[in-house]
Amino acid sequence: MKIKAIFKENGGQGSAFNIGIENATGDVIAFLDADDYWYSTKLEVIIPYHQKYDGVQHNLLINGESRYVFLEKQGASTREDFIKYGFTGAIPTSGLSYARDVLKKKVGMIPEKEFTICADNYVRSLFLVYHDTLTINEPLGYYRAHSTNHFFNNKKQHMDLLVSATNQALERYNNEFNCELPMCEDHIYIYANRMYESLKIKSSDQKRYIIYGNGYAGNHYFERLKSSNQVVVAFASTYPTQESFNELPLWGVKELKDHEDQYDKILIASQQMVEIYDYLLEQGLKETKIIHPQM
Repeated sequence: MKIKAIFKENGGQGSAFNIGIENATGDVIAFLDADDYWYSTKLEVIIPYHQKYDGVQHNLLINGESRYVFLEKQGASTREDFIKYGFTGAIPTSGLSYARDVLKKKVGMIPEKEFTICADNYVRSLFLVYHDTLTINEPLGYYRAHSTNHFFNNKKQHMDLLVSATNQALERYNNEFNCELPMCEDHIYIYANRMYESLKIKSSDQKRYIIYGNGYAGNHYFERLKSSNQVVVAFASTYPTQESFNELPLWGVKELKDHEDQYDKILIASQQMVEIYDYLLEQGLKETKIIHPQM
């Protein structure tokens, strides 16, 4: 493997991406954060997919334990999600790889002053203006979560930059293809809407549901289920601090176990979907009862 070291003044992530893309000579550019690492098979897994797709993303294991997110298995519908919902994905830097020519000729330079962090949001979003990205659910790298991690310590800034990147991509899509896709005002709504859509609940299902999560996503699920005349039995939370939510009971795990005959499915309505899914299984809930989003 040939390694080329580029020494420059620290200008942030966007600056590092720009100079790396400019100096890259291979057909595919795969990104890696300094505090993460790839598993040894990563490149040999993704390169065959790049014969067909200009963009490939894969899952990661947080501290080598739990998946970063649940992903649709070997799916290529990320561009459709972008056009329909304004959703640009959830995979961070170390799970992304793209055709060099697309990054250089179409995505272009990353605004360095704005994206000193979260430049992956910009690349991921602008790429979807032009091409789809194949999603691999298999974790092919290690994502390190720690006290100095920029994402975990700057979530408000991260969300603001995600909205900015999404809107720049939407604006470019509208200009390129003479469309009028609406701008993203609230990325939390987009995320909740995309999570619900991935559950693939049909109006004909007529099951009895528990909504696990009493935040914004839980309320969004509730409104969507009500509008399709579905039955919501209760909300649930890991640590319920009140007895009800939206005029329905708010249960903990004990109630989920005690009243298992009163519901058919538990819908996870939280960005912490992986942690909640693992927790419910650890507490003895049946896997067949749990439905989690696939991003």
